[in-house]
Amino acid sequence: MSLPKKFTYEPLESHDDASDALPSYQPILEPYESRRRWSSIVMIWFVIQASNIILLSGGYALLQFTRSKSNGLDLDRYFELAEYNTTKYFMGNTDLVAHSPVAEQFWDRIQDSGGVVSIDTVWAAQHFAPSKPSPQNPDESIYQVDVFHTIHCLYRIRNRLLANTSLQPEIDTDGHTLHCIDWIREQVMCHSDISLRATDDFITFGDLSHGHQCRDHDALVNWIAKYQWEGHKDYLEMHHGTMFKHAMAASPVL
Repeated sequence: MSLPKKFTYEPLESHDDASDALPSYQPILEPYESRRRWSSIVMIWFVIQASNIILLSGGYALLQFTRSKSNGLDLDRYFELAEYNTTKYFMGNTDLVAHSPVAEQFWDRIQDSGGVVSIDTVWAAQHFAPSKPSPQNPDESIYQVDVFHTIHCLYRIRNRLLANTSLQPEIDTDGHTLHCIDWIREQVMCHSDISLRATDDFITFGDLSHGHQCRDHDALVNWIAKYQWEGHKDYLEMHHGTMFKHAMAASPVL
């Protein structure tokens, strides 16, 4: 029976490289590590960009929400204007009605804005009838504060009284004037002044030393100035030309 073959250990020669005895994986690992690094970089870049988009979108939405809430709260102050919180003493100044430059300036001033405002459509729809959108801002709608229609009617009646033209129903312009008279009647009855006028002869009832309780017209004018549609007169002149100029004429001679 033959004996097993003996193996003896022989050290490597000094010139032999130990790496020659093992397979090298370096060429395989390097491309893998490189791809993994680039994948990580790309993923981080996408995460950063997505975060920026989310932050910007959220910030913009918050800004719009804040503006909307702020605008809504500010518009809600409109309802405070309905309060009768001001005392007025009526002077009956006929100089402001006469045909004079001073009177014309007075009527021009109190009608200047026309009471036409451009306000948030969503807010307005919660309280009033729908109205035509603003030509400049589709998110807003155009309205007129009603008292300015009444002031316009008073101005027209004043002009007709000072004019040289007879106030007769068959004259075309008188239909408008007669409408204004009845409109003011309805306004007076709607906002009935319940102040008690005193007398000392049972004939004349005129003592109102305690004044009248009124709405604050100056506060209303300030509110209108904040929301006024600045382009109203330009729009009328552009689209209605001659009719607008005639309506805006200051002269009482119609």
